[in-house]
Formats: sequence, C-alpha cells, structure tokens
Amino acid sequence: MRPMKRDLHSAVRAMTEGDDVDSIVTEWEAQRPDFDARPLAVFSRLLRLGRHIDHLRRTVFAQYGLENWQFEMITELRRKPNRQLTAGQLMQKTLVSSGTITNRIDRLENQGLVQRVRDPRDGRVVIVQATEKGISIADEAMAALLEKQRELLDPYEPHDIAIVTAFLRSMLADLDMAQHMQ
Repeated sequence: MRPMKRDLHSAVRAMTEGDDVDSIVTEWEAQRPDFDARPLAVFSRLLRLGRHIDHLRRTVFAQYGLENWQFEMITELRRKPNRQLTAGQLMQKTLVSSGTITNRIDRLENQGLVQRVRDPRDGRVVIVQATEKGISIADEAMAALLEKQRELLDPYEPHDIAIVTAFLRSMLADLDMAQHMQ
C-alpha cells in the first residue's frame, strides 16, 4: 500500500515541529551567538539525507551482489548506445584515479560484468564493454532502485518535487562552477 500524499496540514506540521537539525542550530546559536548557524539547517539535512540515500542504495545493490562503485561503473556503460567507454572515459565519469579504475575494471571483468577490448583504430586504447550479464544486472538493479526511490517520493506532490529538484540543480551547478574555478 502506498502512502497518501502529504496534505498541507501535515507539511505545515513538519515544518513547525522542528527536528534534530533545528535543535543543533539552536544550540549553536545559544553557545556561539557570533556564529551564523543557519547554513546548518540546509547542509546538515543534506548530509542526513545522503546517509539515508546511501543506505537505501547499498541495500538495493546488495540484492544483486553489487557495491555502489560497481553499480556506477556498469550503469555508465549501460547508458551508452554501444555499451562501452574507454578506461580513461570511465575514470573521468567515476572520478577515480587510473590505478583505481584499473583495479575496478579487473574486478568487474572477473565477475563477468565487463570485458576489455582493444580499440580497432588504436591498439593502445583499452575499451571497456558491458557484457550481457552486466547489462542484465544493471537493468535489474536500476529498476529496483527506481522503485524504492519512487516509494520515497510518492507522499510528495509533483510540484514540490520539481521545486526541490530545481533548487538542488542550481546549488550543484554553483558548487561545480566554484570548484572548477579554483
């Protein structure tokens, strides 16, 4: 049974009752009035949401014998029309070092989820290609993850989800731009 959409009354109650993060902000403000602790109201909640999301993902992926990094690498390949990327492209997409990517490709290859092939145009380039087994597991794990995520969002109105999505997109774009300018 799916939960009912949150009505205005329950949303207002959630906003006015407060939570642990509100207590943290209030305590900081009491102990250090010279601090502007308001950013904690956003970032502490994002951190806590991140922990919940990480736990959900680990739980789903464990059903398929995957860890987060394995899911990320396989789905990077799965989304490509030819189901392949170079090792360098995978390294950039997953934000890991060359040594780490080599180790991860080895592990995925040993599990039969990917295979290495040489680029026919340049034999020095290694192409990593998802196997049929890798594609199947990626599809199954993604379907299960999306279902769990839909369940979490189901109580919220589409309009509210769109507002949160736009805010997070904007915030992430700003943070990404600031990091690239450093």
